[in-house]
Amino acid sequence: MRGLVAAALLASVATTALVSAPAQAAVPNTTNITAVGSDTTQDVMATILGLTTPGAGTGLYNVKAQQSPALAIPADATCPTGITFDTPAGVGEVLAPNGSGAGRNALKAEETAGPGSTPRGCVDMARSSGSPRGLATDGANMEYYAYAMDSVAIVTASPYAPGSISQGDLLKIYNCTFSDWAQLPGGGSGPIQRYIPNLASSGTASFFKSDLIGGFDATTISQPAGGVPGSAYACPPVIVTGEENDFKNIITANHDSAILPFSVGQWLFMSKLRLNPTLDLRYGTRVVGQVTATAVNANTIRWEPLNSNYVVNAGTTPATPVNEANIKVNTPAPDFYGIRYVYNVADTVVLDYADVKSLVGFTNVAAGTKSALCSAGFASTISSAGFQPLTAAGNPGDGSHNLAGSTCRKYIN
Repeated sequence: MRGLVAAALLASVATTALVSAPAQAAVPNTTNITAVGSDTTQDVMATILGLTTPGAGTGLYNVKAQQSPALAIPADATCPTGITFDTPAGVGEVLAPNGSGAGRNALKAEETAGPGSTPRGCVDMARSSGSPRGLATDGANMEYYAYAMDSVAIVTASPYAPGSISQGDLLKIYNCTFSDWAQLPGGGSGPIQRYIPNLASSGTASFFKSDLIGGFDATTISQPAGGVPGSAYACPPVIVTGEENDFKNIITANHDSAILPFSVGQWLFMSKLRLNPTLDLRYGTRVVGQVTATAVNANTIRWEPLNSNYVVNAGTTPATPVNEANIKVNTPAPDFYGIRYVYNVADTVVLDYADVKSLVGFTNVAAGTKSALCSAGFASTISSAGFQPLTAAGNPGDGSHNLAGSTCRKYIN
């Protein structure tokens, strides 16, 4: 890992509470900003918040998707009781929102009441790897501030998996048309066991369902032995993992047959932690070549010989897939599937909205005020975390989402 930023990022994996204001042991903070939600972005946001100097009397707290040990956030002007997050929750504690969906739900609940039995004012922003969910779910008050690009790829440890896969063939795996790697071009003979993170809470799982397999619910289909033509193997039910971006959840018997959607940003970040088996959850997997519907095929990551490391394969042409032209919210027919923004979400009626916007958002008008995050202040941090930072120039698909010329994009329902 390179430099102080990378060292700070490594330290952030174990750091949850990030109080960056001057020492105030005897004086409680008047404002605490608490972020909850996505596992995919919890580490990069821990670093960004840890490197941010808030105003005097303000504390910054980043709650892990699976928070352990318990994190007690003290009372402030908007959360008079304080709140303790834990996984699992004990007496007097609140279960940490696990995933993008749960984080956004907790933020939405702040419009009328807090999470659990707590009053309003204890959750201030949500981390999300999922895009706006629509008025029926999010309502009209949620603001999504994209600050980086990620990709959802297929990872596997199977020696029989091919080097790349088409979107059509990926659909056939998840709808049980294929259950044998030999049914794919370039594959060897061996069974496929489908895995997916929890659709109810995981932004990665919901994005995989909507953008890579066309909205199909793969958990509803299986095939017995002999039920899949052209294969010697059954297509057993999809196994739902307990946590996204974690191949160590795969049982040993399925290690060489499993296929799992995974954040490329997280996979790259873990590749830098490969000497620490507690933090490297890739467990011998490789990233299968980028899913595409065209003849053009390039992987979402590439090996960089100069630094002997994997990096995100980013650029502005179809040969370098991670670019804004390949994000579906910008274009209906991208060259590559699975490219997405990652977001911080604010809610305009939550009590600390103005403070949240000043940390992770911008004012979307010409020459609008921008946070440090939205003015390239953390580009190297984002890159070190395995994601692709956005540029101020943006992309033609941005349209009205970046009138201020920021390094973020604003999306609303």
